[in-house]
Amino acid sequence: MNGYLWQGFNYGGRYTDSMDRYCDMMATCLASPNGLSDYRIACNDRMLDRYDVDGMYIDDNLAYVCTLQAEHAHPEAAYDCLIELHEMNWKRRQSLRARRPHAVLIDHCARATVQPVICDFDAHLYGEGYTFPSLEAYWAQYGAFKGMDAQGCLWPGGKDLDRSATEVAYNYDLLGGGGQYMYIDWRLYPEKFAYAAGVAKDEVPILRAYNWAQYGFGMYESTPHYFAESADLFATDAPGRRATIYRNETWGDHLVVLANMNAEAEDVALTFRSPGRLGLQPGGTYAVLDVNAGECRRESGDELLRRGLAGGRVPGRGLKLFHLRRLPDDGPRHLWGGKRIAERRDASAGVLTLELQGPPGSEQTVIVAAGAEPNVEVRVDGAPAPFRLDPSRRTIHGAVRFGPAPVRVEVSTAGRDPLPEAPIPPGGPPRR
Repeated sequence: MNGYLWQGFNYGGRYTDSMDRYCDMMATCLASPNGLSDYRIACNDRMLDRYDVDGMYIDDNLAYVCTLQAEHAHPEAAYDCLIELHEMNWKRRQSLRARRPHAVLIDHCARATVQPVICDFDAHLYGEGYTFPSLEAYWAQYGAFKGMDAQGCLWPGGKDLDRSATEVAYNYDLLGGGGQYMYIDWRLYPEKFAYAAGVAKDEVPILRAYNWAQYGFGMYESTPHYFAESADLFATDAPGRRATIYRNETWGDHLVVLANMNAEAEDVALTFRSPGRLGLQPGGTYAVLDVNAGECRRESGDELLRRGLAGGRVPGRGLKLFHLRRLPDDGPRHLWGGKRIAERRDASAGVLTLELQGPPGSEQTVIVAAGAEPNVEVRVDGAPAPFRLDPSRRTIHGAVRFGPAPVRVEVSTAGRDPLPEAPIPPGGPPRR
């Protein structure tokens, strides 16, 4: 211990878990002004030197009440803990920077979410999967993280009833900025692992629906207009119904998240109050895609801004996604499916060329707004592709499998025959 002093207090806590029969720990408060932190960092250094570590998760980066308040004459009982958390986290970060500069450092934080305690982490786990009293309570506690140079994240709970269900976790995620959701892989195998109780049967479709939607829309290049800060921009029609709108700054598209935080299914609608500040324009024509149901309609900009968005029935504690794209002309345009990297339309040749990217190995339905010419041919990476026409929704669509490189999709009006007809397949939850 390098001659340093440290002391501990066992306050009677004990933690066991049926998930791991080796988990049997005593909860001890360690007061370590110097010695113990050096010992722990030395252990970390040996681990980093021996193993190819790409990240570390620090549980309970929390400011607990310390028993040394009276001894140290501190005005608050948590001061010792705050000081030691700051010192320990800084030392850990320096160790990683020296040995694994690419490694991700993530903590579970719920108390003392102040910069000296959490500034050394790349990501913060909100609440360890526990549910929150309300959406407003979640925002009040964790909404400030959106202004920090670190990624916030949350996950669904496991066997405990007081943890968030998957769909509710996505409500918090997509209403609060997106990209925050982390998944615990054992939840995908509830029949294999007994402790995966409470996992919904549609767990995998839920993950695909909402993870792929964020990937494809391009959340990283979008400006969010949060439910809690946008009363002057838009409004939902009743308590418990919330919305957040994202505007993709590269393409000008919008993703509208309509969530129902109430227990029972309800109709949810949204009205626009300051559409210009959202980047929505009067005039022209918008393609309005219900991402979940696979339904698409076209509305004039004037009508859309006047009537707002009727989201229809939204399940209790669930959400629906709507994609809005203003169509610049009567030619085909990409709407959904894969991440749009590039889009070029050669009007004289009658060809729309897309570069789309998706998670390698995934297969997604690519949806294109149909142009005025009914006879088209679709090629994917140069090969004819079996796309279909949905005449009632004025779209063409087909399944595309993605690999490590972007996929090239060409829609040509040089087709000799009409495409076979079929409706757009649903895009995943909600259906309850």
